[in-house]
Amino acid sequence: MRLLLITASSPEIRRIRKSRFLNFQQITMPYLAALTPSPWVVTHVDEEAEAVDYEAEVDLVGITFHTPSAYHAYRIAHSFRERGIPVVMGGPHVTLVPEEAAQHADIIFIGEAEGLWQQFLLEFEEGRHTKIYQTAAIPSLEHAPQAKKDLFHRKDYTNGVIISSRGCPNRCDFCTLSMMYKNRLRKRPVAEVAAEYASFRGKIIIFWDDNIAADREYSKELFRAITPHRKWWSSQASIHAGQDEEFLELAARSG
Repeated sequence: MRLLLITASSPEIRRIRKSRFLNFQQITMPYLAALTPSPWVVTHVDEEAEAVDYEAEVDLVGITFHTPSAYHAYRIAHSFRERGIPVVMGGPHVTLVPEEAAQHADIIFIGEAEGLWQQFLLEFEEGRHTKIYQTAAIPSLEHAPQAKKDLFHRKDYTNGVIISSRGCPNRCDFCTLSMMYKNRLRKRPVAEVAAEYASFRGKIIIFWDDNIAADREYSKELFRAITPHRKWWSSQASIHAGQDEEFLELAARSG
């Protein structure tokens, strides 16, 4: 079975991002590929790096996107569905407006994919999949697989992308995280994160955490664990982290 994963980005968004310093690799699809069992053969197209081949011979297409690229993603889906190729969609936009997304896909995922993705693929193979998959339980990040490094395609200055946590306990009214993750913070075991961090050959790593300062004691333990690897990293954190001198010192020392 052949699976094409697409990180969709509209022409307008691509033009904007070309002029920006902060245009990091996206981790979603390489991570989803790591959750995909054999015998599925997975390819990934990141539109920030390459064009979609609309004539690709595949059995299933998966698309993720942010809201500014929604209509563009729907056009991609339409092109494949016209050829009789089923399309599955997921991600923040689909989770927040599933009724809209469902009009443009054969299958949609609401919320997180761990556990459900494997179930869906099995049901797809057997011809008994449903239209909507929505997790009832909040998945643990313990023993989460490492994203497939060979599916990162952007030629930027970063050498690795990783997550140590997901979600944020804050309830900022401007942020979608509280709606998506219900203010629940999940963390990977520090040893697992440090091992993946060390596995990247390059020196510049991006933590795609929603808020790396959400649990500062956890973050301090993580910073201590990655310090010996002598890499440079970047992430995003809420402003209260600036009031914690130990957090700042350990973060700076770790990279």
